[in-house]
Amino acid sequence: MGPAARRRANASPTRRTPAPIDLDLFGRGSLFERVCLARSGEGEEGLAAWLSSPADPEEVRARQAAVAELRDAIDDREQIALLEPPASLTW
Repeated sequence: MGPAARRRANASPTRRTPAPIDLDLFGRGSLFERVCLARSGEGEEGLAAWLSSPADPEEVRARQAAVAELRDAIDDREQIALLEPPASLTW
């Protein structure tokens, strides 16, 4: 790791995991900036928390299952995006 990467990793609030060494999680041009579609501060904080700490394997599998379920459900995804959950979705 070069000096610049080391400084970034040491300055990062997420240095508990190796990801910040390889990936800019926060800041200009970061992963967070590119994927965050949150419409509230609470949503942004939730995404930041997910990116900042690893999930346990069971949680990862549950998230992957949710993505698989919604992958082809374009109408349902659009309703969720509009904050109108479809009747078929159970929270």
